[in-house]
Formats: sequence, structure tokens, C-alpha cells
Amino acid sequence: MRIYLAESAFGVFALDQDGNLLASSLWPENVSSAVEKIIQLQEGGVVEELVNLVDKFKGQDVTFVLEDDLLARNLRDKMYVKVEIEKPSGVAKKFRMALRDYVNRVRSGLSESEFNELLWEINTQLTRIKIKEEGEKRDKMIVQAVFSLDDIDNTLNLFSTRVREWYSLHFPELDKVVSSHQAFVQIVGELGLRSNFTTEKLKNLQRLPDETVSKIMGEVHKSMGAEISEDDMEILREVANETYRLFELRREVERYISEMMKEVAPNVNGIIGPLLGARLISLAGGINELA
Repeated sequence: MRIYLAESAFGVFALDQDGNLLASSLWPENVSSAVEKIIQLQEGGVVEELVNLVDKFKGQDVTFVLEDDLLARNLRDKMYVKVEIEKPSGVAKKFRMALRDYVNRVRSGLSESEFNELLWEINTQLTRIKIKEEGEKRDKMIVQAVFSLDDIDNTLNLFSTRVREWYSLHFPELDKVVSSHQAFVQIVGELGLRSNFTTEKLKNLQRLPDETVSKIMGEVHKSMGAEISEDDMEILREVANETYRLFELRREVERYISEMMKEVAPNVNGIIGPLLGARLISLAGGINELA
């Protein structure tokens, strides 16, 4: 039997080949403690929660499937279990895209806003730690910043898609008019109910050309979406605003990478630009490896 092990901001999960949840082992509820566990796991550490999860299948003919080579080797050597590497893993990808649904099954009572806030806090702390953890090796800091940028992008895609699907219950036409995730979550966070939309308010928002504003206003009064209460909209606006803040964090990390590239690799920066240069350094593992 093949069991897929997938990590998340909430713990480690065991899944079958169809993505069905078999078992889980959650991190401590304290955010800082959870972040420490996640970092240890990402560095190949066989943490207590992973041990507890694997122990649940003791005595069975099981092969554990992981995406990380180092973690797989360490798990095999420490617990004498069979492992396989599969990257990228379709099962793990499916798990990450439906994380909220999986967490609901093992952590009852966690509201949508609590889930989003916890995910935000953990990802923010991880981003900050990853930027600092390499310390004195400046090129390694670039590598970690690029990894953090990828983490943020994955989280943004998850949150932006959720906001779009949720808000489409009320104003489905907006999803077709506004293609930019950042502009979409800003509109939802700032204006909320479609009855609040005016040409002036939309024009005051960033990233909205006049043509887009006109299209939005043309859809407002003929929308097929359902009416919802201010209370229902309030939590959705909160999620949208948190997502917009994550876009701002992404911009800060991107700016940091640009400044670091000017300092660490000015030649590479000048030839192909800061972000592409940083990604090449990241793929190589460092400026020396790139050379």
C-alpha cells in the first residue's frame, strides 16, 4: 500500500492514492511552535508529529511517498520504513489546493476566519525566517527570498481563487471582468456588496482602467448573483483584505530581492535583471555554484 505524506501549515497528513485522508498529526496550536516544526521538517528533520503519524501504520505493508529527498532518506533511516520519492506529487498538489477541507475534518470548530488568520500568520513568520536564516551568506539569502516568493505565490493563488469563488455567489459577473487577482481582492475588500459600487469609488482604486470601471458598472444592476447580508459580506471582506496584504508582502520581498541582487550579483543583475538573475542563483544553489 502506498501512503502519501503531505505537510501543511497545520500538520502532516497521510493520504491514499486518491487523496482520501487516512490519518493526520497536527502541529502545536501555538504559531511559533508550529513554524519551528515546519522549518525542521523542511530541513529534513523527522519531527515528533511525523513519527507519530508513521507509527499509526506500524505492522502494515506500507510504502510512504514523499516529495522531499532528504526527508525521505532520513525517515527511512530513522524508522526503518519503505519510502519513495514523487515530485511533483499529484496527490500532494490536490491536498494543498483543498487544504481547508482536509483541516476541517481533523480540527473541528476552526472557523473560516480563524483558518485564514492562522495560515496568514504562519506563512508570514516562515517568510521572515527564511529570509534571515542564512544570515551572513548574502547569496543564500537571495535563494531563500526566491523560495519565499514562491511560497507567497502559492498562497496567493489559493486565497485569490477562494475569494473569487466566494464572491461569485453574490456578483459572478465581476470574475469575468476583472482578471487581475490583486485588483479583484482589492475591490471586494474595499467595497463589499455590489450595491456599494459607484464609478467614483471604483476609479479611486488602483489598477482599474476606465474601460474596466465602465464594464463593472454595466454589470452591477443586471447581476444574476444572490443578495447577501452585511454580516456575511464582512467575513469575506476580511479574507479579501488579508489577501491584499499578502500581495503587498510579495512586493516587499520582490523589492528586497532587487536590492540584494544589486549588491551580490551586479553583473548578473545588469544582464538579465534582478528577478530572473535571482531565480538562476536559486536554481544553482548560490552565486558560486552559478559561476
